[in-house]
Amino acid sequence: MYNVLLDIFFRDKHNREFWPKDRRELQYMFLGGSIKIFEDIFYPYIERLGENQQLRILVEKLTGEQKEKLLRIPEEFLLLKTVEIINIDNQDQNINTLEVKCFERIVKSYKHPVFYELLYLISIDKNFSLNQENHNFGYHFHLYEKNQRTATLLTFDCDEKPNKKGNPTYDTFSHSLYYEPHSKGSTSKAFQDINSKNTSFKSNLYTICKDIVVNKINKIDFKKQSSTKSIKYVPSN
Repeated sequence: MYNVLLDIFFRDKHNREFWPKDRRELQYMFLGGSIKIFEDIFYPYIERLGENQQLRILVEKLTGEQKEKLLRIPEEFLLLKTVEIINIDNQDQNINTLEVKCFERIVKSYKHPVFYELLYLISIDKNFSLNQENHNFGYHFHLYEKNQRTATLLTFDCDEKPNKKGNPTYDTFSHSLYYEPHSKGSTSKAFQDINSKNTSFKSNLYTICKDIVVNKINKIDFKKQSSTKSIKYVPSN
């Protein structure tokens, strides 16, 4: 069957019985997991089907569950990276900073064109579609106080209009800033209540964030704030 390897790919990636008993086993277990398997095993298989014009045949034989899993691959294979670090205060001895973070897709259209052709063929089915929304991940800020990372994440509402540069009033709009507890990763300091901070800190913080969203990153590309945990930033009077 054309989709046998798909089932191998989707099952436990660290199953020791699956891998040959050689050094490659350790390589796959410790250097990339699913991404490594995708790059070295699954994608060459898809490329061969593309060369033989058999992608449509593969799609016809896929189960609904396999289609759903394939469509999620570009969103699940993500790399969290730091884009920029910005000082909030002007005083060097009291370094409070914002770290601009984003998730970058490992699977990219220019790097894996055959795989994207496969996804396109799947999405033609009226029951399946490629998810283009950015509600689960996107750009966001991490707050550092005195060089220590806090459990505080800040973001804009990507659904709030206007949310793209070039829209009327986008540059002058009072974009709503939100902050919430960060649930993953280690932190040195606890969650910080931004609204309880002094006027100068709050003003500098919002000015920096607004500059990013107006001049560098479209608001639509930010992480969607939590519907239950986020707190809206209240500007200083």
